[in-house]
Amino acid sequence: MSSIFHGGWPRRTVPVLAICMLSIVQAQPQQRSEQGGPEDSKVEIVAQAWLQQPKGTIRGGNGNLEIDLQRDLNFERQYNFLGIFNWRFARKHHLIFECNPSSAERTTTLDRTITFRGQTYTGGADTKSKIQTFHFYPQYQYNIILRRRGHLGLNFGVDLFDINAKLSAVATTTGPGGTQTVTQTSSGSLFAGLPTGGLEGRIFPIPRHDWLNVSGHIRGMYFFGYGKYLETRLNGEVRLGPHLGVQGGYQFVRETEIHNQASDANKNQIGFAFKYFGPLVGATFRW
Repeated sequence: MSSIFHGGWPRRTVPVLAICMLSIVQAQPQQRSEQGGPEDSKVEIVAQAWLQQPKGTIRGGNGNLEIDLQRDLNFERQYNFLGIFNWRFARKHHLIFECNPSSAERTTTLDRTITFRGQTYTGGADTKSKIQTFHFYPQYQYNIILRRRGHLGLNFGVDLFDINAKLSAVATTTGPGGTQTVTQTSSGSLFAGLPTGGLEGRIFPIPRHDWLNVSGHIRGMYFFGYGKYLETRLNGEVRLGPHLGVQGGYQFVRETEIHNQASDANKNQIGFAFKYFGPLVGATFRW
């Protein structure tokens, strides 16, 4: 599949961002973060609304051709929830849990004939499609650099991804008994656990002021013939007080691919290649 960004600029931007974060936090003398400093909260909860733009394809098993989420099913942007719970149980050690439930439903007139899970949907038919995904990412993070002006951490976790897809349409058939209306329905599901790793960082760019910070991360893993996972995100936050902040950012990409080849072992499963991206806005609560 072609990249959603021309020229691959996100792949160049993220390493530059990581280098900038590293240089800024290293510029501070090596000392423990000051008591009561901006990096001293024990618990941090982030709640965001994500205006997701879905792209990609889904395959219904048994060698079916790929179905395009935009060209065939006409999925559009919509808001979904993104939540993060960050527990700093020791000075440089974090347990982080991230979840993103997503549900998209669309009725469209097919421009071509497609097949999903053994059911053929003829071009010109009004077809209802529904895709539900649940992304849950437990992870451990160790901050290799921790200063009052920010941190840079290594994280490792497992991306747990559950997807359910359903297509339905009303078809008219003509036979010896006359004209009949038949409802076609097909569905499939897949659960996968993908180990991933990456970098996460936060900086306070204004010296001696903690009201503004910029954070971001990149993580992923390549699984050869099975699939891949890649995610990059950048956020800016304005603190309204010691326990509350508002933030906005952009999810450059969350790309998940699972390839299931047709075989007796997985004939009832589905394969997919999804890309989600878009702006985020929300709040941060910390103690």
